[in-house]
Amino acid sequence: MAKIKIDGFIDELEAQLKKTIEASMRKHFEEGSYNTKAFYKTFKKELVERCNSWEHLPNKHIKNG
Repeated sequence: MAKIKIDGFIDELEAQLKKTIEASMRKHFEEGSYNTKAFYKTFKKELVERCNSWEHLPNKHIKNG
């Protein structure tokens, strides 16, 4: 079992997460009725607060190399 640092994980995937959140919000909300930057900031803050600094991740989700 591996451990991942949540805030580091989020930082590494920031660009992909922002694009995914933007695309998802466009599908569910009217254009201009949301602020992607504000949402992402809140999402990251809530995720870091609700998770342990280091979370266990089963080996089946880890690939070396």
